[in-house]
Amino acid sequence: MKMTEIRRFKDEDALETSDLIRKTLSEVNSKFYPNSVIEYMCNEFSPKFLIELSKEREFFVAIENSKIIGTITVMNDYIGTAFVNPEYHSKGIGTKLMETIENLAKERKIENVRLQSSINAVDFYEKLGYSKGEKSQSEEYGVTYEMSKAL
Repeated sequence: MKMTEIRRFKDEDALETSDLIRKTLSEVNSKFYPNSVIEYMCNEFSPKFLIELSKEREFFVAIENSKIIGTITVMNDYIGTAFVNPEYHSKGIGTKLMETIENLAKERKIENVRLQSSINAVDFYEKLGYSKGEKSQSEEYGVTYEMSKAL
């Protein structure tokens, strides 16, 4: 059985993490979103942007066989940047990343966590006990759903 390690993001992870996010956007999210949204997000999630993001949020990566296969961030009660390499979907990586963040939130006495879900991830979050809230739409990110969970 392969061991997946969750650890904090380091600046030197930026290129590999950016590649992972772009791969997921191109292979998975592109089935649910127009090209303009995928292009915008692929451009946004540059290595430089991820390094900047890691200064504002706590940033974690999932590693298997020294390869980054997943990513997630948290700031206060907000969870973001949750991506798993499509080759590792349905293998518990996303769940493990979410548990890491939820446990951190519980330790900090945060009672509710929230996130913006892409269309394709709503079912995943609902299975983890998240409730679907408001739908929002923007030119940059397309349709997303506010989701929350009481811890």
